[in-house]
Amino acid sequence: MNKKFKNISLGFIFFGTLTSFTVNKKNNLINENNNPEEQINLLKESFVISNSKNVSLPVETIDKVHKFKRNEKGGSFRCVTTASGGATDVGAYNELYFIFDNGFEMPYRTAIFKIGNLGEINSFKKITNSKYEIKGWMFDFKGIYSENEVVITIDASDVIKQENKHNANNTDFEGDLSSKLVVSVESK
Repeated sequence: MNKKFKNISLGFIFFGTLTSFTVNKKNNLINENNNPEEQINLLKESFVISNSKNVSLPVETIDKVHKFKRNEKGGSFRCVTTASGGATDVGAYNELYFIFDNGFEMPYRTAIFKIGNLGEINSFKKITNSKYEIKGWMFDFKGIYSENEVVITIDASDVIKQENKHNANNTDFEGDLSSKLVVSVESK
């Protein structure tokens, strides 16, 4: 009987230890999933987009044009947002375009990139000669979605490289400059 009691006691101890380990492991997993750093950065995505040759922006759809200080080399950039006058509820209805043109030089070259849709645009800023920052709220682009504040960083290095290459080679190429942007979207 003593031996049987000892085995039952050891069984309870083993069961208690196993249950305690399982509960602690589950709590650790829950705590790992609730990592404060992950809660701060709800979205962090990067993608590459090519310029679109079939984008037309009728004047009546343009809401704001934000011009950046012109680059010494590589042309100039600006952001254009469309209005959402017909929208009756909150949503990412304002289309955001990043536009390149080589300004007053001939031959004239351009590139238009659709960055995505925003609910509201708060600020535009040129960070470096080839990087730009847009802050806004509610972002949507091809499955990348956030309802929070977003910081969009645009790297236009390839566009500047392409334009400078055409200038250096004195090409007569005119029209849509075939290029790409690297876009990073971070939501907090």
